[in-house]
Amino acid sequence: MDDIFLKAFGIDKGAVFITGAGGKTNLIKRLALEAKSRGMSVLITASTKMYLPDYADHVDLSGKCFDDQEISCGIYVVSEGIDHNKIFLDTPAKYNRLKERFDLMLIEADGSKKKPLKGWNHYEPVIYPCGDYTIGIINYSVLGMRLDESLVHRYAVFKVLTGLEDGDVIEKKHLYSLVSHKLGLFKASSGKKILYFSHSPVDADIEKQSMMTVCGDVFAERVRVL
Repeated sequence: MDDIFLKAFGIDKGAVFITGAGGKTNLIKRLALEAKSRGMSVLITASTKMYLPDYADHVDLSGKCFDDQEISCGIYVVSEGIDHNKIFLDTPAKYNRLKERFDLMLIEADGSKKKPLKGWNHYEPVIYPCGDYTIGIINYSVLGMRLDESLVHRYAVFKVLTGLEDGDVIEKKHLYSLVSHKLGLFKASSGKKILYFSHSPVDADIEKQSMMTVCGDVFAERVRVL
């Protein structure tokens, strides 16, 4: 498998927290498979909750974090239990221990109820200081849509962050606000910040460059549209 995402993001090893809406779970799968193809050991877990990946080589739902096993190349999933087929790891100290044993950790750190946009309550996202990278996802496909509650998780908060009201057309400037606001996409980040535009049409090169110009001067270390 080509490791285009790892290369584009500049990720080698370490702990990666993924936040935002519109592609977290799919991005984790892609990064995990790319890292495995490099011969790396990959740990997947969630500081909030995510569905149990069906592509893992090893799964530990006991919370013991594979302490009694030798770690080798492959995809590992760790959880402190299972809740409606969702995994979670709520103990911060375990992240530091796991980071020492795995080449790459991929942590889903946010929830969006499968909606393409979201705002954040004070306790979201759940990101710990051990993070080397924070990837913030913005769903590119919402541009030009009219704002509706069906599109957004934490609707009231989102409207405050972006200045949008019901029925307004979503523009680049609103996504800029979502990224740059002190209570927005990167408010709890740890390590290098990577801004990723998901669901981008392949024939929108000019528009993508415009988006990168708009958002690239925000405090994100890297801006990628893939």
